Amino acid sequence: MTPDKPKTIPLATEESKQQRETFYAEEDSDNDSDFEVKYEQPSDAYEDLKPTKKPLFLSDLVLCLQSDSHERFRMGVEAAEELVRTAVDLEVQAVELLQAILRVQNRFSVEEFAVKKYKTVQSMVERVPKLAIELVKRVLDEECSLGEKLLLVEVLGNASLALSNEADAPTPSYHLEDSYNRFFETPSLFDTPMTILGTLTRKLSPSKQLKGQLNHFHAVAESFITPALHLFRSPFVLRTPLLLGKTVFTLSLMLESAANHLRIEAFSRESFQVWRRLKGIGSYEVDLNFAFLLSKLKRLNPDEREEARAWLEEQLETHAGNQTFVEVGALVARLMASAS
Repeated sequence: MTPDKPKTIPLATEESKQQRETFYAEEDSDNDSDFEVKYEQPSDAYEDLKPTKKPLFLSDLVLCLQSDSHERFRMGVEAAEELVRTAVDLEVQAVELLQAILRVQNRFSVEEFAVKKYKTVQSMVERVPKLAIELVKRVLDEECSLGEKLLLVEVLGNASLALSNEADAPTPSYHLEDSYNRFFETPSLFDTPMTILGTLTRKLSPSKQLKGQLNHFHAVAESFITPALHLFRSPFVLRTPLLLGKTVFTLSLMLESAANHLRIEAFSRESFQVWRRLKGIGSYEVDLNFAFLLSKLKRLNPDEREEARAWLEEQLETHAGNQTFVEVGALVARLMASAS
């Protein structure tokens, strides 16, 4: 039997060596550059999964309100009022911060945006009363919309009540609703006649001295009332009954808050001159609020009181079919009679 011949082991040719090297280089390379390509770590830092932190400083708040992140913007809107009330450096940055907040629009449809925004503005005015004149300047700005003017005038009235520590001060609403003319209507204090009636009823009752409550409005009354009186020289205000009525109501709240102020007689006299100049406008909203304003005036002389009483009787006849006006007018007449 012939033994098997040993198998011939093929010698590696130059071509096969090159093929083998190419295979290992492509499929199983330990080359550093290949490793980086195949096993590169993902670049996503998962920023969208990190919890958004509440702003701790006013500079953080501004960045949040300018952010393109929905969550960060929402967090800024939510935290703004509390931060403004506690920030130690508010007065230094007050004017610039106010302008920034007034420019903020509801870019991400945050719920209750208007309420939160204008409560923040009110908080700023309460802490830095000199900002009242900045709000008046904004109301007088031709680029300011009617809706914003209405809200800013309401902020001034609500801030004056808050500073006076008025126990029965209503909670600000600042809600916005689209109306047929695309302006914004605001359920303000004077839009609720019961508020006026309630205020007048309390005025007729014996006043109760609340211990431990300091009227902070007295120290800043002039910073509020003097700029507010300038609003009655604005052509836009004068030709817009809704805005004029709200402005008269806000002035009434300021006079109420300054009832025992050393300059209340001067404030009352200036307000009386406003009434005398504008009483013939003939709008229900304006007449109702002028009647309310008359109940806040102090130390009128007999001739002025008689002039106001005669106008009130005339308006009661004009608006005899309006039960609200009749009730308000009757209460104001009683107040004026008791003051004489």
